[in-house]
Amino acid sequence: MTLERIDAAIDAVCRELVATPHNGDGWRELGEHVIFREIVASILGSRVSFEMALVATRRLAEEGLLERPGAGLLYLRRVEAILSEPMLHPDWNRCRRYRFPKTRSKALASTATSFYSDGGSIKTWLSTFGDSRSARRGLIKKASGVGPKQASMILRNIRFCYDVAVLDSHLLRFMKLRGICHTEPHQISTLAGYEEAERRFLSFADRTLWPITVLDQAIWLVMRVYPGTAT
Repeated sequence: MTLERIDAAIDAVCRELVATPHNGDGWRELGEHVIFREIVASILGSRVSFEMALVATRRLAEEGLLERPGAGLLYLRRVEAILSEPMLHPDWNRCRRYRFPKTRSKALASTATSFYSDGGSIKTWLSTFGDSRSARRGLIKKASGVGPKQASMILRNIRFCYDVAVLDSHLLRFMKLRGICHTEPHQISTLAGYEEAERRFLSFADRTLWPITVLDQAIWLVMRVYPGTAT
């Protein structure tokens, strides 16, 4: 697929996304469990497929482990037991196992303890931040296993802010093809590296006139379907 065709496909997806109604409450109106679920999904999504993260998050929700997050060893063991079970997605022809049940169960238990052990809540904690960048820095420190990309996605998904970009390998590949920057995935693991790549992407987004939340989603969808190198 040529770069021109990729650009055209992204533009078409952007038009479709803009035309789709998006009715939703702001983050203050969301249930606490909805926000915690976004954090859990992000932690579980690291280095696994989107479908696997979706199934694993759903299984934890079905067991009530997201609406009533506990703390300590008991919660960790319950989460690990669920993540160790075979899982099935409608697009799969057989069951698969989550790759990191021990590591991710520890991260989820640590995160739940971090937010809830003193009787607090994520919403109360978020209310202490006045801007997206400081909230992102705080979330990276507070939630175990959450990096800049994951923190950006969480804040966007809960509608805390709309001025951060979600830069994953698909977007970085597009940015490289487009000559926006040549950042490799490992270079955005640090906040400084992420913010530099984000600055370049936001500058590109301004020139396209598409909202950031529309553009990076459209690029993700297109580059995920067409993974080959453009010429």
